[in-house]
Amino acid sequence: MAHSFRAFSVVRRLAFQSGGRGRSVLPPVAAAVSAGACFTLLLPETKQRTPARCAEAASLKASENLSTGTEAPSGLLGKLSEKCREAFEEALPDSFENSFQSELPPGFKLDDYDLELYQYESCPFCRKVRVCLDYLKLPYKVVEVHPLHKKELKGLPTKDYKKVPQLVFRSKSNPEADPMVLIDSKRIVHSLVASVGTATEGSGSSSSSSAPSASRPSASPSSVSGHADEFERRWIKWSDDVLVQLVVMNIYRTWKEASETFDYILTHPQFSFAEKWMAHLSGTAVMWAVARKRRKKYEVENREREAMWGAVRQFVQEVERRGGVFLGGAQPGEGDFAVFGILRSIEGFQCEREMFQKTEVAGWYRRMQAAVGESSALNFVQRGPSPAGGK
Repeated sequence: MAHSFRAFSVVRRLAFQSGGRGRSVLPPVAAAVSAGACFTLLLPETKQRTPARCAEAASLKASENLSTGTEAPSGLLGKLSEKCREAFEEALPDSFENSFQSELPPGFKLDDYDLELYQYESCPFCRKVRVCLDYLKLPYKVVEVHPLHKKELKGLPTKDYKKVPQLVFRSKSNPEADPMVLIDSKRIVHSLVASVGTATEGSGSSSSSSAPSASRPSASPSSVSGHADEFERRWIKWSDDVLVQLVVMNIYRTWKEASETFDYILTHPQFSFAEKWMAHLSGTAVMWAVARKRRKKYEVENREREAMWGAVRQFVQEVERRGGVFLGGAQPGEGDFAVFGILRSIEGFQCEREMFQKTEVAGWYRRMQAAVGESSALNFVQRGPSPAGGK
């Protein structure tokens, strides 16, 4: 990140000091490097997850009921195998555990607020939040944040916080009041599920609690006053530390695939012609380079596809071991929201088409599609056709 900003400073000086009469001769270059600095934050939550993060946590062998029951595809995952071990065998860091505490006060009425989700369309963490909102049938407005200038975030109470997703609650009865904002996808999802009033009888058990309303289902396992159970938290950690990394390596694997990921910007009605193309071109270049660097870092060069299929199969095997419906049991849980949201971020891409051909995820994926239902977004913009689990 620091390298990007240093490069940006150098090129910017060149751009604005060249040209004799104060006119820039390198504006496209300066803008592209500036974009590079911004796009290193495209998957903001991932940046907080370094291999050293668990070093300070005491090593703790997971109990038998937390074991995945499957063999991690270590031969395929390269150095990501260490991430698998951390997720399922080591003590979960306090910084991670603290994300599973509801930020919404007891008795908080979601129907009293207008919800706005500030997002990047292809951000896996943003898609997790959207999946949860859609499942809970909570209407919300999507606010697409431009990845370069991020001016959409400037009017929020969290204006110094430049990452997404951010879920904004605006009071219907007092529109002039300062809105409340939740950040961090895990915290947002858990807060929403807890606020709706779900309950669990134990890890992987079917929840018998009734939905708060006829049109708003419950999710399992979670509780209003506590955490999602440890089993699901470990799979959520796996999804953040392993699956997200593999998604980045794969959807930006080639120049063509990286360009495909940013095509949505070109048709987005919110941005000007210049904003669309600058974000598309710079985003394609920067994220292609990021993916290449991560493949080398995690030692999965030239086998990133096989590594991702192995990870997806690992998840599918666990769902089957627990009854073959959802990771959370008879109903989707926060772990299902996490994995489904991440996989929805590759919707309509070449990577998704191959995933359905190479893995057995289609059955669980279709069940999640049916459970989540149609988008609850008030201004939903269709990104493009999806195979929808092979249909």
